[in-house]
Amino acid sequence: MEDVKDIELLLSEIAFVNKRHDEIAEITGENFNIFNILGLASRETIHSKFIAMLLNPKGKHGKGNLFLELFIKTISIDKCEGADCSIATVYTEKHSDVGRLDIVIITKNKIIIIENKIYSKDSYDQLLRYSNEDAVLLYLTLSGESATGEKSAKKLEKNKDYHCISYREDILKWLKECKKETVNKPFLRETINQYILLVKQLTGQARSNQMENEIRDTISKNADNFLAAHFISENFDKIRVLICKEKFGELLKNLKVEQLGIKEVDTENMTKEFYWGAIFTRESGEKICFQMEGRDYKPNYFLCGILDDKSDMPKKATEYLRALDNYEHSEYFSIYQKMYTTQDFCLSLVSNPADVGNALKDKIKELSKLIDAGYKLSN
Repeated sequence: MEDVKDIELLLSEIAFVNKRHDEIAEITGENFNIFNILGLASRETIHSKFIAMLLNPKGKHGKGNLFLELFIKTISIDKCEGADCSIATVYTEKHSDVGRLDIVIITKNKIIIIENKIYSKDSYDQLLRYSNEDAVLLYLTLSGESATGEKSAKKLEKNKDYHCISYREDILKWLKECKKETVNKPFLRETINQYILLVKQLTGQARSNQMENEIRDTISKNADNFLAAHFISENFDKIRVLICKEKFGELLKNLKVEQLGIKEVDTENMTKEFYWGAIFTRESGEKICFQMEGRDYKPNYFLCGILDDKSDMPKKATEYLRALDNYEHSEYFSIYQKMYTTQDFCLSLVSNPADVGNALKDKIKELSKLIDAGYKLSN
């Protein structure tokens, strides 16, 4: 019981620090982040385009090849060193014989490919295919994780055939170096600064050095606080998933969906520690699915979509669904969309579950309309 009291006391102190800095952020306007406002925070293509814009010597930033040189210096990978950036071209979403490449940097004497993975999963043989290119292959993730060996990297060796870089360390450090070079360009400086704040948000870091120092001082104040912080750190991912599952289950019990044309809600077949959720079966048979997606106890997104259950849905209807620009397709979903990051989903379930319930209903309505529109197109 004493340990629980220590944890509660530490959480109370940290919450006080966080609340005070929230108030400061509100006053200073730090909470006004254009990436969040436009819903772009977790879209990988947007991150790739922004990073590529800074890397591109011909980018609108007007800094020539300076940012590219700073990037190569910051990541400090032997194979990238010596790149002649005097002539360089940068592409995003570049199509090649081996697939679509997120970012491609072609300098006078080197080619660098960046595979950008914020939340999406590796596709089959993805890195193995890219490694056949005569290029340095960088694998960019939030925390610098390795590629999933059996699925993507296969026989490739980390730090030999491909190199891991992270938003948490490499991109953040590089952005700060870029920011130093924009003293005389206030609009560019503030845009980079907003992106820095976004990267800190995505990687779970404090917004300011002052806040980091206060949290550090609180944790290191005594042994009890340190041990409590260690316990929270070791168990946070698992606890977060369990909170999501518990709160989501409570929400489903009170969610009245009969008026939305739903005849059955199934959670029994989605009870794994991750990849869990609920399947809503419409009266006409199609299945709308809400699912937590991720790896181990570190899920990335809460998804919504229409299950590809090999039903009798007409071909034109399926083609219509898969042609929608704001949805993706997988082997399990005819179409799907990322509704929440895990962090936002958990926070919303704890702070305002009614909003989550309304969002689920809105998505059921939206997906049902898309299904019906697809059928009309087929007739």
